[in-house]
Amino acid sequence: MAPVGPHDFRVCLLVAALARCTLPPSPTPPPESDHRARLEGVVVDRFEHDDLASSTHLERAVVDRETGKVEGEQATARVLGEGPEPRAVITAPRAEADLRARTVRMSGGVRLVDDEGRVMTTDVIRYRAAEDDLQSEGTVRVEGAGFTVDGARLVGKLKAGQLELEGPVEARTKPASD
Repeated sequence: MAPVGPHDFRVCLLVAALARCTLPPSPTPPPESDHRARLEGVVVDRFEHDDLASSTHLERAVVDRETGKVEGEQATARVLGEGPEPRAVITAPRAEADLRARTVRMSGGVRLVDDEGRVMTTDVIRYRAAEDDLQSEGTVRVEGAGFTVDGARLVGKLKAGQLELEGPVEARTKPASD
């Protein structure tokens, strides 16, 4: 396993934020019922100690008040830090959350851009808050200034700040431009 580092990709912050707030998707619209609400232009803000920690926008969402499940489309989550600029922005065509189980799944081509311009892409990412377990499904690519790293998958413990790329891992550097 190749360590990614505690400051690489503030994915832990966003995924943890989503696990508490919840996002999601649905290829076919579910039937309306008394316990399901279909919404457009949904914004989910998550606060920690009275400070806004993250803000997630869903173009469309279905919320099941009975089961605590949310399915959304075109998710954009901004993880906030000390300053006015986001520490990371995560986008995905689909997002699902189970508020009771405290799990989040983002899929359809997940893209995370951190405040230093590094980009992580993967097909699917899952976070289980109760176990503090983060896992990607499918290969992961991380690109930054002068490097690209590909791995079989990303695993991590977010609260501990541990993110690792599992192998096989391939790293490439790019020559600095003059």
